[in-house]
Amino acid sequence: MRVLVEDDCHLLWGDVCGMVWGKRNPPIAVPLTNERQRQTYSGAMNLRTQTVHLQAQPRGEGGNTVA
Repeated sequence: MRVLVEDDCHLLWGDVCGMVWGKRNPPIAVPLTNERQRQTYSGAMNLRTQTVHLQAQPRGEGGNTVA
């Protein structure tokens, strides 16, 4: 008997993040670019053998999860 637990994970990095300090009333213009990078992983854990099977996927789609 095999018992598998399956899930996927979407990692994002390079997102806009920051803080600006300044006077209260005048607005502060800060040019930003939002160039995120992402990677999706699909994985399953066999509860009987306690092994993990992990696979990088190009996108988080149902077909990739099934594969």
